Amino acid sequence: MYDKRVKFFYNLLDIFFSIVRLICKTHFIRTTKIDKRKKECIIMGNGPSLRQLLKKYEDSIRDYDLIAVNFMGLYPEFSTYKPEIYVLCDPAFWFSKDVDKTILKKVQDFYKHLALTVSWHIQLYIPYEAKKVVEIHKILSSNTYIRIKYFNKTKFEGFSKINYWIYDRQWGVPRLENVMIAALMLAIYSQYRKIFLAGVENDWMRNLGVDEKNRLYIKQTHFYTDGNEQNCQFLSHLKMHEICLSLSFAFKGYIEIEKYARKCSIAIYNLNKDSFIDAFIKTAIIKKTGNDTK
Repeated sequence: MYDKRVKFFYNLLDIFFSIVRLICKTHFIRTTKIDKRKKECIIMGNGPSLRQLLKKYEDSIRDYDLIAVNFMGLYPEFSTYKPEIYVLCDPAFWFSKDVDKTILKKVQDFYKHLALTVSWHIQLYIPYEAKKVVEIHKILSSNTYIRIKYFNKTKFEGFSKINYWIYDRQWGVPRLENVMIAALMLAIYSQYRKIFLAGVENDWMRNLGVDEKNRLYIKQTHFYTDGNEQNCQFLSHLKMHEICLSLSFAFKGYIEIEKYARKCSIAIYNLNKDSFIDAFIKTAIIKKTGNDTK
């Protein structure tokens, strides 16, 4: 009984602060749903297993709508598979002042690369807070194939029934600890029947470390780097307990999304059997079905 009361109290606090955030930050305009070609989609993470999974499902991958995230647009696989949906969520992509100059240069090069190379129709989803960033529109306006759409990234937590009512309108989402949560919520909101995750290791805990100066670091591996390459990034602004809390929120977010997807009669599958995500059914097979929306 005590645990239920404590949980109720914390949910009440979450709802209160969520409503405040909603009032202050959210655009109460329904997000434009993804213009679907198929009833099922594949969200392509940047994990090292992506290249192997793309090769494994090479014959069937074009039977699905493909959703790209983060910097995939800079690499050959992007032009090979031509995903028609792109989701960005990290503040670096709208030139946040808190981001390292090296990353900002990479972001600028990323948008320029999209503007120069995209020759097929793409729906690019970015948060509403990036809408007023002139540089993004200035760079991408030269390419008429790229259509920018906006979504709310306002965190909304509390009682499930209220959460789901908000999610159904895309006024708020679970805590966005990474771009996969944003992509999943947009895919659910757009009513894909099945959602497959590819290249989503989420095995950060395996790659965390602390050096002799007590500096926290993470060894980054992506599908576009050599598997033996040690791309070590120091997280100087974080302590171990903080990164563990962030990871806890991310994995909790996946659990909440799985529950919400089931409520919407949508199935989510993880194609990576070694992924640390324990919320979604893991499968090694994409079953071909009548997948066209028409």
